[in-house]
Amino acid sequence: RPVDVAHANPDGMSAPDACFLIHISEATILDNLRHRFKANSIYTYTGSILIAVNPFQLLPVYGTDKMEPYPNKPLGIAEPHAYAMAEEAYKTYVRSKGSQSLVVSGESGSGKTETNKHLMQYIAWRTRSEMVGDDLAGAILKVNPILESFGNAKTSRNNNSSRFGKFVKVGLSEKGRVLGAITRQYLLEKSRIPFQSKGERTYHVFYQVMASPHQKALGLGDGPAKFWYMSQSGTYTADGIDDKEWFANTTSSLGSIGLDADRTMQLYKLIAGVLHLGNVCFDGGDDADSSVGAASAATLAAAEELLGLRGLARDLTIHEVQAGGGRAQAGSRAPTSGAGVVKHERDATSFGLFS
Repeated sequence: RPVDVAHANPDGMSAPDACFLIHISEATILDNLRHRFKANSIYTYTGSILIAVNPFQLLPVYGTDKMEPYPNKPLGIAEPHAYAMAEEAYKTYVRSKGSQSLVVSGESGSGKTETNKHLMQYIAWRTRSEMVGDDLAGAILKVNPILESFGNAKTSRNNNSSRFGKFVKVGLSEKGRVLGAITRQYLLEKSRIPFQSKGERTYHVFYQVMASPHQKALGLGDGPAKFWYMSQSGTYTADGIDDKEWFANTTSSLGSIGLDADRTMQLYKLIAGVLHLGNVCFDGGDDADSSVGAASAATLAAAEELLGLRGLARDLTIHEVQAGGGRAQAGSRAPTSGAGVVKHERDATSFGLFS
């Protein structure tokens, strides 16, 4: 059958910008990326677009000394790098006073999270070079461990996969000084909390708390295998991630945004409370007469203590619905007030109202 055939470039030919190739096609661009990747050049331009190929290892291409070639250089003069893209956005902002955007896209495991870190690190370094003594940009970077702990998890393809979308808005003065930043997140993968596929983990923060010095105080001494929200996949560790060390980093980051020891501990109690809540079992199936199983009394009590709530057994089995001026409870045989509200069988769309 007919196939697409494209001209090939001379053997071994590569270029820092795919637009410099003699013949440009999907095949030659991929071949160029392959040659550069083998030489540990993971960044390649295609015009004003930067392509990054994740090496899944730490290469010596980052750091303050590697940032030095990029300030005030046009795009394409220095070697392709995330730093060059950050410089282009920063330089254009200072010149035009207009808002700039850096869009990082790619499939899971492509390195979006790490690229975002390096972009922020460059902007923080660049603004400090303009305004000596300003540590606000550095404080913004310290928030990253919190976002990773509560929003990243091990998947089958990536040990530190971001499971949420993130938009970071950095405010700069006319002279390029960082004034502040806002992080907006969206599309958090909430389903990962109650369920994980084989070989995957839930969010890092659960394993960090489990590995913390507070493990026993939080009622987590039995280990992750004893908690339903952590045991379904049978995977409790991730290569390259030290949960104890990451817990220390998360705690430090929480302190950097103003949380004292008491409020930080309250946060960890909420995390532990969720784990205990996941171990609660019910009698009676999924009908309106279900109740918390007797064997769950201890874990329910632990959840109530950690979450600062009372009466969880009732809250977990009775669903109160208000409609047409009346109130009814799933599990309750009659409305608490009003008239004509019939028994609600879990599904909010299946109750009937008769007047």
